[in-house]
Amino acid sequence: MCNSTSLGHIQDVTTDWVNDGRMFTAFEVSLEVQKRVRAEGGQPERHRHMKTAIHQEMDQYLQTGLYGQNLQDVGAPDPAFVYHPPGEDPANYTPLSRKDDQQKPTPATPAQPQPVAASSTPNIGLAAVDDDDDGDQTDSVGRKPDQRGTLTVPNYLLRAAGFQPKDVAYVTRRNDSGTDVLVLSKRATTQPVTTYTVDYASNVRVTAKVLGECNIGGPGVVTYDFDGTSDEVVVKKHQ
Repeated sequence: MCNSTSLGHIQDVTTDWVNDGRMFTAFEVSLEVQKRVRAEGGQPERHRHMKTAIHQEMDQYLQTGLYGQNLQDVGAPDPAFVYHPPGEDPANYTPLSRKDDQQKPTPATPAQPQPVAASSTPNIGLAAVDDDDDGDQTDSVGRKPDQRGTLTVPNYLLRAAGFQPKDVAYVTRRNDSGTDVLVLSKRATTQPVTTYTVDYASNVRVTAKVLGECNIGGPGVVTYDFDGTSDEVVVKKHQ
């Protein structure tokens, strides 16, 4: 499990690289996050603590077909997933130079692309697949906001609710069977707390202030679960 500082950088790095149409692995994301944390004077976390969050962050792009993944040799002790734009051949991915390269003089032939299984009920909380050899699995603990307290809503849920880039998302607060929730919808049936414009990657980022106004923010470690229908996305504290 990674901390909120690393998670915020993971969200920023993956968004930037997907927008750039770059091919990359989770390990490369970890290296970039470590670099940014050091630049801020912080203590970077190890890849094994960040990898599950990276795979979870990329899941939204896999579910919508905006990106693909292929398990292949990358010069590491074990194969790893290469994330790539649709139509790009992951065999063209250039692995990072590694200290143990001399132990692998002849790179293995890249594996054939592995199809991403479709899911009728995507869930951002599903544990991600490991891509190294430490053998651990991390259970769902909800999604953390970034270091600013801003929460990124999974874009596949927004798409399923009918949102497109540049659409207006109305934020309202509601109580569902005693549980306070934040609702994003295309039409507000009550006075909205605020509105957001869906960005070009079909994301919405909810600020800490708005989470608090909807009674689902606050001090301490708070993580979030998401649910969606054909016309709204619901955000609530992780149970």
